[in-house]
Amino acid sequence: MTDTPMAKQAWDALRRHVLAPLIPRCIDEECGGFLVDSDDQWRPIGPRDKSLEHAARTTIAFAQVDRAMPGPGYERYVRHGCAFLQQAMWT
Repeated sequence: MTDTPMAKQAWDALRRHVLAPLIPRCIDEECGGFLVDSDDQWRPIGPRDKSLEHAARTTIAFAQVDRAMPGPGYERYVRHGCAFLQQAMWT
């Protein structure tokens, strides 16, 4: 990560406005994988349909976040996504 003031502001905004509200709400503990649809208040809506593309892209996004900001525990979400892909999508 670059230590310029603008880079620090961007990472802080990503943490506060995207990752902090998303992470506690994106894991589908009941059915596995990640929840697909949320409303503007980050509440799950719609059916719990899963797709290989969404599961893979979300897992990759968490892997990229974990690489860019190691330490805060994003690896847990990468492992969750990989487990879902292997168990539910690998047929």
